[in-house]
Amino acid sequence: MGAWEHGQLLGDGPRAGGGLHRRPWRDSRDVPHGIGLFLVGAHIFRAGIFEEQGHRLRKRTMLLAFGIGLPIDWAVRIFAADHASGITRFITSTAVAFGLLAAVAAFYANRTRAGWIGTPLAAVGRMALTCYILQNLLASIIFYDWSFGLAARLDEGSMTLWTMVVYVLLSAFLIGLSMLWLKHFARGPVEWLWDLGFRGIGSLLDRRQQRRAERSPGGRAAGAASYRLILGDSGPCAGPLFAGPASWRPVKRSIDE
Repeated sequence: MGAWEHGQLLGDGPRAGGGLHRRPWRDSRDVPHGIGLFLVGAHIFRAGIFEEQGHRLRKRTMLLAFGIGLPIDWAVRIFAADHASGITRFITSTAVAFGLLAAVAAFYANRTRAGWIGTPLAAVGRMALTCYILQNLLASIIFYDWSFGLAARLDEGSMTLWTMVVYVLLSAFLIGLSMLWLKHFARGPVEWLWDLGFRGIGSLLDRRQQRRAERSPGGRAAGAASYRLILGDSGPCAGPLFAGPASWRPVKRSIDE
């Protein structure tokens, strides 16, 4: 949920007469919605949406998103905005988002350089979780009535305009922050904490397997194989992720990098 969600789709909004209030039933759907997005994203990633041979998947995704999802999204927003915000937020917006992902993947599928647009956006991608949390925090401070309460001060006519202004300013800030941070560190602060916790769990599992291996003759090889089965030999579990305690802190980049 970003600046647009905070400005447009939170609770009853300023039209209800006094500040912004979240509806509990919306909050209760955020977690399963997020988990669902994660699973779908993981599936299309493994299906090769970013690979050269994934052109058919990208084409189908864009067709569904822009041919079906986008028209429905706009129709609902124009003709039934007050009664079907859940549809636009959880269904049609999600479909359009995957279509945009497929479009970006198609644009860069046969390119070897990110370019002047892709380079700053790639920095945000490397700090995606940090930027996501920070965007929500800053948008909440700007729009909610417990802070600046911008949403409660705007009328219907100016709400969309100011929401877009805040969105553009927040996006520019997060892009600049990401590029500046990654000049000095290998990953974002939240990504570092996530990596630290993941490797901590990996070390715990490793020690557990080693203890089991020590109790049974010839069990060390089986324990190592089981450990690799749990954590994998490729992807995010490979390479420098388990490089040792020295890599648990943010890695300072050298000037040559």
